[in-house]
Amino acid sequence: MTLVDFISLPFTPNPIYRLWGSDANLYYAPGYLLRAEKDSVPLVETQLLHPGIDSTENDVTALLDHSSRAKAEWGNLLAHPYRPQSLHLYLNRRCQLACQYCFSDLSEVTDFAEVSVDAACAAAHLVANNGAEENLPLVVVFHGGGEPVLSWRLVDALQPELRRIADVHGIPLFRYIATNGVMSEQRAHWLARSFDLVGLSIDGPPEIQLVQRPYRNSNKDNTLIILRTARILREAGVPVHIRVTLTAESALHQMEICRYLCKNLSPSAISVEPVYRGGRADASMQIREEQLDGFVKSFFEARAEARRHEADWRISGARLAEVHGPYCNIFRQVLQLAPDDIVSACFKDVSAAQIHEHGMAIGNFGGTMQIDHGQVDSLRASFIRPKICETCFLGYHCTFNCPNACLLKDESTTEILCKLLKAICSHRLIVLGDELSRIPGKVAGMVVADE
Repeated sequence: MTLVDFISLPFTPNPIYRLWGSDANLYYAPGYLLRAEKDSVPLVETQLLHPGIDSTENDVTALLDHSSRAKAEWGNLLAHPYRPQSLHLYLNRRCQLACQYCFSDLSEVTDFAEVSVDAACAAAHLVANNGAEENLPLVVVFHGGGEPVLSWRLVDALQPELRRIADVHGIPLFRYIATNGVMSEQRAHWLARSFDLVGLSIDGPPEIQLVQRPYRNSNKDNTLIILRTARILREAGVPVHIRVTLTAESALHQMEICRYLCKNLSPSAISVEPVYRGGRADASMQIREEQLDGFVKSFFEARAEARRHEADWRISGARLAEVHGPYCNIFRQVLQLAPDDIVSACFKDVSAAQIHEHGMAIGNFGGTMQIDHGQVDSLRASFIRPKICETCFLGYHCTFNCPNACLLKDESTTEILCKLLKAICSHRLIVLGDELSRIPGKVAGMVVADE
């Protein structure tokens, strides 16, 4: 199939996109793909234009249903009241690493500020109450503008309280931690006992890790320590996800990164993210225009390699199986509590000073957990999907250049991330279209699921 680009169909009230081909067309509604051979195209497009006619194909009906559902879900995403269902605890602002692209850009001065137990418990009660109404677990993510394991005493103090809160609300507790994995053997065993899922940040083999994620005050390699942590987790039966940050230097080495991680850490999933703009990251670290083709090729080679190891290789900026917007906590229904017991709308803000400076404070703890719903509503109202994105086939599941640009502040940045995500997602849809060509019949469709 020779295909060009997904174009929004102008005659449909809901989002449907067409990709012309020499022998067949592909039609995409968020979460659903349909393939129609050329001699069936007039009938399919008539049915798209007049969905009420009796002879509508089942697959066309499914396409229309996904289209209308996506539009409704998008409206709900923007308008649904802020009732957070996940608690993210940014425990501290300390880290033993000095990652060259760190968005937190932590000071060299030791900062002992932490989230308080009382504030974390009050936030957990709020989240658990919201979750219980929809029979959802109490999800607690231990994160940080620094390394959360450095606050292990605070974690230990919180664990029985979180279990008690979950029990009070009659829901299960799920605990996730995002860690750099650099810790003693004793602490790694503690990690395995304390969490249901562990996310390890490691950018690849030692030659990449040493450059991108060095110690703060040493040029020693920390890779072997992370491998030991992963081994201890694996032996304890704790699932491990990997986070890889890709810079201009590492972006075309995804296959070797994947092979190294799968062989040495045995993760169930690997998320790759182009380096975020801001913090310590300078322009030289960003993915460049001339690297786009190589990035996409490298991405799919690594994905195939990951599959051979029964792991997922993915990117979060555009998730085809999910209607979503930017990473804003107010749209993701996340309560993010930072040191000084302040609630932030933006995951990149890790201190009260940053949160206030950027206008992202949406709550605080002062004996009780207070959410400023007026500020939440004001921030939500300031979000406008860029005009250019309204007709893009990723317009209902894309972060719109977040976190490199904030759409709550009408910021703009380069289109590299946009082009990269469109290239990856269109490639995937074309591959799925080839799979549909093997199904008997002139018209065939499928739900696009997460990989």
